[in-house]
Amino acid sequence: IFIEPPSIEALQQRLMMRGTETEDTLQARISKSAYELSFKEHFDKIIINDDLDVACGAAAEILEEFLKTNNSST
Repeated sequence: IFIEPPSIEALQQRLMMRGTETEDTLQARISKSAYELSFKEHFDKIIINDDLDVACGAAAEILEEFLKTNNSST
């Protein structure tokens, strides 16, 4: 499961609003995120974290389906 921000700009805004990053750590996190986004197509499922409740619900559904499918032998 790949959790994707709605955009790099939205991620940057979120991080800035938290007030927990220095300018250097903010830029490092943004650069790392941009790099990580290049691998998203290698994942089976992609969830866009535009709304936390919706993203959590989507993750729960994916996990429930996975567990249901892979526990059929028990």
